[in-house]
Amino acid sequence: MRKPARFLNNKVPGIFVPDNLIAELDNSKEPIKKGIEIAIKSISELKGLCSGVHIMTVGQEELVLEILKGVL
Repeated sequence: MRKPARFLNNKVPGIFVPDNLIAELDNSKEPIKKGIEIAIKSISELKGLCSGVHIMTVGQEELVLEILKGVL
């Protein structure tokens, strides 16, 4: 999971994935599940602070629904 996060940090302007989140993913026995948990927590904390979020699951679009269900 570190490789995609590092790619985003290095190649996509305006994107920054904190090292502590990358470490959480790397240390997880279930990195996909951990990523979903992080996404749900982040989106929940942003409610009321912005008008929307961009969820990018690259090749795993079915996870978007799971993330949204966790937020609602």
